Amino acid sequence: MITFQELKSNFVSASDIPYFELIKTKEWYDRRESIIARDGHKCTTCGKLPTMAHYDFKSGKTVLLWFGEEKLVYAKNEDGHLVETYLPEVTFADKPYSLHVHHKLYVLDKLPWDYSDNELIVLCNWCHWDFHENNVVPVYKTANDKLEQIEATPCTRCNGAGWFPEYTHVQSGICFRCRGARYEQLIRH
Repeated sequence: MITFQELKSNFVSASDIPYFELIKTKEWYDRRESIIARDGHKCTTCGKLPTMAHYDFKSGKTVLLWFGEEKLVYAKNEDGHLVETYLPEVTFADKPYSLHVHHKLYVLDKLPWDYSDNELIVLCNWCHWDFHENNVVPVYKTANDKLEQIEATPCTRCNGAGWFPEYTHVQSGICFRCRGARYEQLIRH
């Protein structure tokens, strides 16, 4: 995993680093993990946990599972005797869920991991996408040591993400329209 210092060496200046590259750093990974732990490893909107894919050899299909809290069950040991053990409750999921850390606001010259705890929240991928579809995250710039809100319209293609995680195999998933700028006003033509 690349550190911010290592990433900076690949760019002319730190301000040239696209947002989607910043969230691949160890600094963001560590910050993200701390927020996910704080929020109980689940979406703060729908309460869903991340799913795990499991290939079922019998049916030849991949199923998505949720592993819940551990419960006391009785299982046979290798001698055939019933023993008490704790196993997680397993349920089937209807679609894949992953956890994202959402910024409640953006400050243009702030690194993704430099936000306070109350400015970050855990959302599943579905609630996160829904949030950005129906809301606009306020964007600020620093002027005279004060935050000043600016008009910022999210990119109409990536909805302000700057990249598509499902297309990381194509130019790291960068949005071809905004080239990672995320906002219409920041797109360099």
